[in-house]
Amino acid sequence: MPPFTHIVSVFLLSTVKFLLGVSAALAHGFSFWQFILFTTSGGIAGVLFFYYFGNIFFTFLRKKGILKNQSDKKIFSYKNRKIVKIKNTYGVIGIALLTPVLLSIPIGCLLCARYFAANKKTIYYLIASVYFWGISLAFFSFFYK
Repeated sequence: MPPFTHIVSVFLLSTVKFLLGVSAALAHGFSFWQFILFTTSGGIAGVLFFYYFGNIFFTFLRKKGILKNQSDKKIFSYKNRKIVKIKNTYGVIGIALLTPVLLSIPIGCLLCARYFAANKKTIYYLIASVYFWGISLAFFSFFYK
């Protein structure tokens, strides 16, 4: 069993930036199952925290009038067009798949909380994505050299 500090560092890195947690787990010499356990549990903790925190945060902003509902906003800037294009092209499943590896977990979860909060399966897609990438990266790290 690795030292407690190594476990905590991998867990915390995986909550914020999944690939950093994966790199730390490899550097600390975790076994295959420890690698999967600590990176995916950290990633899932990050998904749960940032997704539900994002929902609470955006609800608070709407109540204060800082953030308008999506239907009220009609201004098309470059940033808005880019966000709409990503949202319409990839959808919730695409953003969930990109979250652990390309986007960071906080950014992906906040995007999903902002644009896909009505979809009750969003959190499950995010968690499944963390499992998928955790197992895939563990497999490639340990068996494909």
